[in-house]
Amino acid sequence: MRKTSRPKSSVLLGILVAFATFVAGCGQSGSDEENKAVLRFGVFSGTDSLDPYLTIQAVAAILYPEYDTLTLMDDRFELKPSLATSWTRPDPRTWRLELRDDVVFHDGSKFDAETVKLNFERGRSLQASPYIALYSAMSEIKVVDADTVDITFAEPYPAFPAEAATIAGAMVSPKAIKEKGDLTSTMAGSGGWIFDARTFDRKSALAFDANPNYWNAGQVKVDRLEYNIITDDNARFNALQGGQIDIMGHLQPGQVATAKSGNKAIFEIPVECGAIIVVDRVGKIVPALKDQRVRQAIGLLIDRTAMNRSAYADGGSPEFGGFMPPGSYWHNAELDRVHETPDVNRARRLLADAGYPNGFSFEIASVDLVKQRLTALSQMLRAGGIDMKLKAVPPNSLAKGNRAGNFPVITVTSRHVVPGSWYSAYVSESGPYNAAFKATDMTDLDAKAVAADSAADESKSKAIWDEIQGEVLNRGFMFPIMWTSQRAAVSAGVAGEAVLRPAEATPRPYGLSVKS
Repeated sequence: MRKTSRPKSSVLLGILVAFATFVAGCGQSGSDEENKAVLRFGVFSGTDSLDPYLTIQAVAAILYPEYDTLTLMDDRFELKPSLATSWTRPDPRTWRLELRDDVVFHDGSKFDAETVKLNFERGRSLQASPYIALYSAMSEIKVVDADTVDITFAEPYPAFPAEAATIAGAMVSPKAIKEKGDLTSTMAGSGGWIFDARTFDRKSALAFDANPNYWNAGQVKVDRLEYNIITDDNARFNALQGGQIDIMGHLQPGQVATAKSGNKAIFEIPVECGAIIVVDRVGKIVPALKDQRVRQAIGLLIDRTAMNRSAYADGGSPEFGGFMPPGSYWHNAELDRVHETPDVNRARRLLADAGYPNGFSFEIASVDLVKQRLTALSQMLRAGGIDMKLKAVPPNSLAKGNRAGNFPVITVTSRHVVPGSWYSAYVSESGPYNAAFKATDMTDLDAKAVAADSAADESKSKAIWDEIQGEVLNRGFMFPIMWTSQRAAVSAGVAGEAVLRPAEATPRPYGLSVKS
């Protein structure tokens, strides 16, 4: 983390910018009683399961101290080695990983090619995993030698190295897998810190102690990590301002100015796409949603400019209408300004034509993090006669309930920078959000996605992905609500190079320390 009295901006993917502002302020020492350096985090949610393959990316911050991933992505969206030292493609469908030979898990197990094979084969068996689209796409995992593994996919999968940098690419101890250990309430990784199970409370906290045998010892600079689960945005921010935590994830737009004035380092990466997905396109829960005209009407009632003002403190970008980050190579500029302003009259005509002149109603799951924007959206849909009812659910059950098909329309936050990852996560018929409904209206797009990933020429691939993004929007499948930034705040008492990665709203602890 470079120290400067002025904001620093870095070019990300040529145009994306990550801002970091550093100013002097209050520091944090570790526990005097134990003479330990302690780094304290505030995160918005825990998770029902500590199993990395069953934990959604949005809450994975609490697992990274324990679990190493195969690759890493830096704040410039560039992939870096981690457990895998390099990756190549012997053929269009196969990725070959060369692995480190000096990694030992906390339980004494050794990391090698067999470990990768065992982990991904386990992933393929977990139908409830949010990453099942990735794991099930693997047709063969072959050990070449102790430090080399080939992962072959049924179809070309260019997004694999990027997805391996997320929690989907975490490696669990082979001993824990073979012994069928309970990974829902304990951890079995090789990371820089070791999970302290005595401190674990699913709703409030968990902690880790430094791993003295970590393979990358220079990155472990504090003795202990404490993660405080604070679901309320204001309470989490107050904890940062009051010095109870050192690093805050999911900083909200309206909190940025106050945080800066309080001598906090602010990290922003404009890659978050808040969206809604109509998952019940078969009419299982809400018959009206089976009609494409009804789904299109929902999109026409969204007023992004008003949403930006009322729910994002003018911190969003309502003009962007695709699903890939603005300014990136994969962004589809032709979708910009689509549905930026509502067309209530056209929406009403579509609803009347579909047989719903008086509208209809449905439920959507809500947590504190999205309540304000969903409340605003509900008011907008009411202009067309659509009654969207918010049902409060525990934060750590939101994704699980949505994947289980409990709600006909869901809200998601996409942070994908590669179109194949976005598609497999949200759109694909084999994806986790279609498991409960088994809609078949995306079969043709699944075929186009394969063609896009198989294209030898990147420009041809982009043309296909542009078409896919447009069709997803046109068919009323998924609507971007707002493009905004991932934001985190770090107190001036933290030293080291903090990195806010595109799929993470809280920096990982590696390389960070506390000032005495």
